[in-house]
Amino acid sequence: SRKRSASPGTCLWRRRRVGGFTFSVFRPGRRRLWSGGRRRRGGEAGGGERVTAEATPHHLMLTHERLAGYGTEYKVDPPLRTRRDVEQLRAALADGTIDCIATDHAPRHYDEKEQAFDDAPFGVVGFETAFAILHSRLVLEGDLTLPVLVERMTAGPARALGLAAGTLEPGAGADIVLIDPSMQWTIDPADFLSKGRSTPFAGRNVTGRVVRTLVGGRTAWRIGAG
Repeated sequence: SRKRSASPGTCLWRRRRVGGFTFSVFRPGRRRLWSGGRRRRGGEAGGGERVTAEATPHHLMLTHERLAGYGTEYKVDPPLRTRRDVEQLRAALADGTIDCIATDHAPRHYDEKEQAFDDAPFGVVGFETAFAILHSRLVLEGDLTLPVLVERMTAGPARALGLAAGTLEPGAGADIVLIDPSMQWTIDPADFLSKGRSTPFAGRNVTGRVVRTLVGGRTAWRIGAG
């Protein structure tokens, strides 16, 4: 179920009624997160149902205190939460309760995000900054290992969605991202390939950058090539 207002227990009940599996999207609240986490790890209460959960880079990095200035680059849905919530999300990501990282990439036109806070739409650009932000903060500062971060961004989502992807095993599709983990750079929205420019991470100095992507074994993009 993708219904954000439903509790994990409700989602599991619906799963039993209609089949499929429960995909818990955006769970920054502690009570809901840990309730779902217990079911996911233990396979209890839900009768062993397949349950998976994801979190976004901005929910793993930012708190509601950023909203003090009413910057629309911090207007996301669900909203940013407390420091304790961020810490709980990071712990859940590390222990596997959260098994996927999703960018929640939601580009908006410049004029839309330049409106007053209440009128501006939810959503920020996430695709081009996700790895660098998480690598710089979670890996280099010791909260995650690099293999775990890569797994949560590749094999984890593929497994959750039942896709034959996210692996370098012989015979797998050669959809590959090449990364320079030591490259230092500054996030500048003007350099985005996306037409969206609204990001909460503009101006941040980060370490680790995607330098080339391949789809089906063929280069789809490389740094410096536009």
